Amino acid sequence: PRPFYFCFTKSYWCGSSKSSDEIFEAEIPENNQIEKGPTNLKTGIQIKNLKKAFGRKVAVAGTSLKMYEGQITVLLGHNGAGKTTTMSMLTGRKSFSIM
Repeated sequence: PRPFYFCFTKSYWCGSSKSSDEIFEAEIPENNQIEKGPTNLKTGIQIKNLKKAFGRKVAVAGTSLKMYEGQITVLLGHNGAGKTTTMSMLTGRKSFSIM
């Protein structure tokens, strides 16, 4: 178990000492075929290029998404797609990988 002050430690925010080049060999290119978001809704949470690796195993590889106020957002994906890891990073249960 982690101490109650885990979110104030350097290791929580900075991750491991491995370089980002070792873990993530290539950036994910911009996809211009993604549907544009609504212009009339206020963004509640916005994530850009979220990444997480456990050693050499990449769990989340460059996830970007917007969650809008007053809207329900669902993460869908197969087993091992990184849904739980993504939500754990958003809630502070896991740290993200520094690039």
